[in-house]
Amino acid sequence: MNSKITKEEYFKKLESVGKQIDELDRVTEARVTCSCGVNKHVVEMYHCLYCEEWYCKSCAEEHFGKTVKEWREDNPNPF
Repeated sequence: MNSKITKEEYFKKLESVGKQIDELDRVTEARVTCSCGVNKHVVEMYHCLYCEEWYCKSCAEEHFGKTVKEWREDNPNPF
C-alpha cells in the first residue's frame, strides 16, 4: 500500500484537522485522564482507533510502539 498522498490531499487533511480542533476547543470541559494519571484537554491526548483508550504523549508512544520522532523519520514527507 502506498501511504503517500498528494499535496492537495495533505492540505485538505490539515484543514479538516484544524476544524476538528476548533470544534473541540469550544468544549471547555473536554478533558480526559490517561491511565498514568495525566489529565489534559482531548486535543493534547491520543485516541487509539482499536482499543479506544485515550493516552498522553509518552503513553501513546509506548502503546503504538513508536515515538513521534521515529514515525517522522519513517514518514518524512507525506507527498
